[in-house]
Amino acid sequence: MAKVVTEFIGTFFLILAISCGALVAPGWHPFVIGLSLALMVYMGGSISGAQFNPAVTLGVRSLGKMPAKDVAPYIGAQILAGISAMTVGYFIQRQQGIVGAASGSLPSEMFAVAALVEFIFTFMLMLVILNVAATDRTKGNSFYGLAIGGAVVVGASIGGPVSGGAFNPAVGIAVAFNRVLNGGSIDIPLLLIHIILPIAGVFVATKVFAMQEKVLVEIEAK
Repeated sequence: MAKVVTEFIGTFFLILAISCGALVAPGWHPFVIGLSLALMVYMGGSISGAQFNPAVTLGVRSLGKMPAKDVAPYIGAQILAGISAMTVGYFIQRQQGIVGAASGSLPSEMFAVAALVEFIFTFMLMLVILNVAATDRTKGNSFYGLAIGGAVVVGASIGGPVSGGAFNPAVGIAVAFNRVLNGGSIDIPLLLIHIILPIAGVFVATKVFAMQEKVLVEIEAK
């Protein structure tokens, strides 16, 4: 199950990056897509092989590099992830043109999508952190800083125009305090999103990581 979940997550974030091109600064979209794929390989390579592509899965199987029983679940997860990512991407981009979190105020139309953005990209950030900097299999690696920083780049590129791209309660609170210092008022719904949703994203990521770690223990025991 952990392998299939990992394939879903990796494919989801790759295709979400593809689907949200309108939110990325001009000229940066290919970079964000490539960086998303790199991050997902760091996140899932040692768990599922980081295929994230039905054609790749069929190719790997043709070489006898994976069990036949895994082919259908992998492909099903990849296709479902693609459909889910395009749906989420469409939902996020529908908010284009609405003055949002970056202005210091969150219109009611933005509440749900801003909450979604803060949750999914904090989830992505935490899962990358856990897989590159909090496990013995990558102990002493020299890439974890770039991987974690890259996760922030992807999240900020896609989610920044929608939610402000905090992905960190300390950032959300600091930004709200800065508005007060500059004579503004605190947007309570936005502040709550910046506090509650990152915590929820981290919590879910730890559960997924625990599932992934069990798979690695089983692989190493064989």
